[in-house]
Amino acid sequence: HGVSATGPAHEGRSASCSPTFVSVSTDDKQLYVACNHGNSLQVWDAATLTKVKEVPVGKGAYNVEPSPDGNVVLVTNKRDQSVSLVDAVALKEVARIPTSKKVVHGIAFSPDGRLAYISSESIGADPGSVDVIDLAARKLVASIPIPGQPTGITVLRSLSPSARR
Repeated sequence: HGVSATGPAHEGRSASCSPTFVSVSTDDKQLYVACNHGNSLQVWDAATLTKVKEVPVGKGAYNVEPSPDGNVVLVTNKRDQSVSLVDAVALKEVARIPTSKKVVHGIAFSPDGRLAYISSESIGADPGSVDVIDLAARKLVASIPIPGQPTGITVLRSLSPSARR
């Protein structure tokens, strides 16, 4: 099996993946592929490019990011108004957290790895948002309205004063 310009090769006549995002595990050993049409997370061995497992998640899997400690993988479910938490060792969904807005998009983590920030696009006059998820509690703890179309999101880590010199 290989990876092509349209995404990972399929085994036989399996359901279409239609990949929308790929990220790399914190140890660089696995690739995580969000399968938008397959409603799943594919896990691939980065060295051999063979599929390790396909994990069912919410409808319209869109973005995928491993947590800084590598223990969980988050998947935004663009047609399910939710975020899936996948155990990175067991490779199974352990929680599906509803979001405040329908069209979830990007994922970022707080530097300490305790919180996840999920961007959601606006729909008409309804603004987009950044939802804050407490990963230990596995629940939404805040939602910040953001005008326009927030899609991707990242957290900048500032340098210490001594590192700036």
